[in-house]
Amino acid sequence: MTMTREQAHWTASGYLRKHHPGGCTEINKMLDLDEFPSRKLCLYNVSAEVLSRSWIAYCHNPEDVCTLKSSTIIVISKDTRKVIYAGSAGDEG
Repeated sequence: MTMTREQAHWTASGYLRKHHPGGCTEINKMLDLDEFPSRKLCLYNVSAEVLSRSWIAYCHNPEDVCTLKSSTIIVISKDTRKVIYAGSAGDEG
């Protein structure tokens, strides 16, 4: 059985509590790759096939309200239920 959105949110929240990538403290939104509006996500060392079977958590750092920088994301495999990437979404600007 694949991981649900709620389970992915719980996993990403737990990861944030331990690691704080980009200084983030909370999850803004949890998306499936098909839910991206126009631009497709492209990450180094994570194939499009793996991304298509993953949840993508957008993280929020309350101290970065007025900072122009790339979003911080956590990618969680729907199959293995493990974090496979945490860091920049490469969408700065």
